[in-house]
Amino acid sequence: MTGEPACTVLEGDSAFFGRRIARVNGHTLTPARLAEVDAFCRTERVEGLYFLASASDDETARLAERGGFALVDIRLTLERALHAHDMPEGVRAATPQDIPALQVIARRAFTDSRFYHDPVIAVEQADALYETWIARSLEGFADAVLVSEDEGGVTGFITCRRLNAHSGDIGLVGVRRDSAGRGLGVALTEAALAWFCAQGLQRAQVVTQGRNIAAQRLYQKCGFRTGEIALWYHRWGTP
Repeated sequence: MTGEPACTVLEGDSAFFGRRIARVNGHTLTPARLAEVDAFCRTERVEGLYFLASASDDETARLAERGGFALVDIRLTLERALHAHDMPEGVRAATPQDIPALQVIARRAFTDSRFYHDPVIAVEQADALYETWIARSLEGFADAVLVSEDEGGVTGFITCRRLNAHSGDIGLVGVRRDSAGRGLGVALTEAALAWFCAQGLQRAQVVTQGRNIAAQRLYQKCGFRTGEIALWYHRWGTP
């Protein structure tokens, strides 16, 4: 073992859901590690536990199921190198005045995510989670929030974050329902790539769900390729 605790309590998630929630540290399990996880949850009175597991370790999957975890998502990380990108027309930096419009889009834009596929989490809670997430993104959780718009107002958004001196990460991407099919996903992704280039970054990554075929095709169209696959598990209740 590395000496780090088996889990980390997530204060933000705990406050939002009104339950004590933690995340397993590391991406693999052994019988001894699972015992440490259970002991941590009992000691810390953890009610909800997230675990991002390696998809290539068969023992981890078996132990997660034996330990009461439920598979809620397949997590795909896609990545690409950055070259020169121009900011598309009709895309600008978001302002605080955009938050209400962004929240309307965010409310049901992410129904493929793990929070909508965990039966313990109500749909209304998942909706509110993303409303909060996009608002916090403009308050500093993201390094940049870019929006597309037309004469009717904001039509979509994308959030960007610097991972390190070389790489950037695309976070949330949402398009207004009545604007779907107009190529806004591509335009917003290209805008994020342009923003990363302006920051002097060399690589970009984005995470999506295994069930979200449309998003995978969007990112592949924009030059991304799958770099990593992992499995999200949730567990509720104290062992």
